Amino acid sequence: MRSYRLYENMDPEADISGEDFDLVSQLNENMKLDRIFEVVKEYIIQKGVGNCRSIVFIQDYEEELCMRNYYDMMIIMKNLLINAIQAGAAEIKVETVVKEGELVITVSDDGKGIDPQDKPYIFTPRFSTKEMKPDKDAGLGLYNVRKAIINSKGKFEIDSTPGKGTTCVVRFPLKEVLA
Repeated sequence: MRSYRLYENMDPEADISGEDFDLVSQLNENMKLDRIFEVVKEYIIQKGVGNCRSIVFIQDYEEELCMRNYYDMMIIMKNLLINAIQAGAAEIKVETVVKEGELVITVSDDGKGIDPQDKPYIFTPRFSTKEMKPDKDAGLGLYNVRKAIINSKGKFEIDSTPGKGTTCVVRFPLKEVLA
């Protein structure tokens, strides 16, 4: 089992914006999952971490996993982490495990959570509960996550309690995502 901490106690005033996340031209078609996490970490650090004190990645799998649709995985991870940060999470944990023919990624945070009345709309394009400045990408994060998960024939579960945080579980059949 590998475990590493992305950062601790970075600038709480740092800004996170919705700028494009276009790494396609820089990367190969297939990419190891560990490298995907490294690229996303670099992006999150570059954009800032809000009030988040810590993001911990825990990986529990033996062999290196080479992902076929690496860009979809980057979109999923980038948006789930940014949503948690923007929801005021102080702590985020990303656990990755391979079991029963699936790659399972769980992202848990202690942010503000999702109001039950908003939950049916979280994948609707342009839906957002955040007070935002005009932004071409506003309200597209979870919509893009959903598209990327469907593209990889995955499944998405979300459990959220207002005031206590959110846990997102993404499941992919290994035969669909491994190169």
